[in-house]
Amino acid sequence: MRSTRGVAALEFAILFPVFMAVLIAIIDYGWLFYYRAAMDSATNTGCRAGSLVDPGEFESNIADVQDRAKAVTSTTLSHLGIACDGRCGVDATPFGTNPGRSLQCTLNYDFDPLVGLYLAPLTMQSLQVSRLEYQR
Repeated sequence: MRSTRGVAALEFAILFPVFMAVLIAIIDYGWLFYYRAAMDSATNTGCRAGSLVDPGEFESNIADVQDRAKAVTSTTLSHLGIACDGRCGVDATPFGTNPGRSLQCTLNYDFDPLVGLYLAPLTMQSLQVSRLEYQR
């Protein structure tokens, strides 16, 4: 009869790095997906808020529309626990002609993974288009 002492410890020693690699991958990709969802939510909320501002006659207040979209996007992002700290850029650009005049909002963010074993730092982008509500 052969002795099986130490087999469990050997199996653990062999499989532990595999389990840790899978766990680190889950954490990194979960972090990435959270940031992506938060960015999409903030961009959607900000673009919608900007589209509700009256651009004025002949779009004399279009800067107010853009400022509102940028401010709400940044505020929503910070409420979701993501600080820009110079790592994100928000842009709001009107396009199209009446009655289909719309606002395109873009959020760029320099993402850093938590562990970095599987993911390298990358720039993510979220894009949202909302139709301007007040059109003449």
